[in-house]
Amino acid sequence: MLVSGEALGADWARLGEVGAFSVAGGTDLDTDLWQQPSKPLVLVAADAAWFEAADVARAADALSDLGPVRAQEYFQFSAIPDAKILIEAAWPVVVVFGPGLACNMLWDGIKVLWRRRRTPKGGGSDAPTTVELRFRDGERRLDAVVRTSSEEVAKRAVDALPEALAEHFDPGRHSPTGVLTWYEPGAGGKRGWALPH
Repeated sequence: MLVSGEALGADWARLGEVGAFSVAGGTDLDTDLWQQPSKPLVLVAADAAWFEAADVARAADALSDLGPVRAQEYFQFSAIPDAKILIEAAWPVVVVFGPGLACNMLWDGIKVLWRRRRTPKGGGSDAPTTVELRFRDGERRLDAVVRTSSEEVAKRAVDALPEALAEHFDPGRHSPTGVLTWYEPGAGGKRGWALPH
C-alpha cells in the first residue's frame, strides 16, 4: 500500500510537528453475505481482525429497520488494530424515528457485534472496543466515540446520546461539526458526553 499526500507550506506550518498517522478504510461485504443498497441511509462497519464478516451482516440486518444499510469490513492498517465498530446514520433517519428510538435501534446493531467479538492473534481479550457513531445532515455532523471494555458502559453511553444529538442538531444552533467522547467517572470526574480533553 502506498499512501501519499500534499500540503501547502502554510498548512504544514499550522500543523506543527507531524508524528505518526494511521490509515483505515472499508470494503463492502460480499453479496452472498449482504445485498448492498444503492442509496444507503446507514453504514455499519467493524474491524476485520476482531469481527467476522458474517457478524457484520447480522448487525446490518439488526439495523435494517432504520432504512437501507451498507455493510463493510473495516481495515485499520496497524500491527494490532483496535477493536472498532463504526455506525454512520443520516440525520433524517434519526428525525423520523426520534433520537431515543433511533439510538435504541443503533444499540441493537452494536450489541450484535459486541457479543460476537473475537480476539485476533496478538490481541488482548481484555482490550477495549471503540464504538464510533457518526451522524450527518448535509455539512453538519456529529461523531460520538466511546472506548470501553464494558458492554454496560457502552450501553449507558448510547442511552445518553439522544440528549447530545438534540442539542447538537438543534435548528436554532449553528454547530457544523463536533466530536464527543464518553467519559465515565474517574477521580472526581463526571460521567457523560463531552468534547475530548
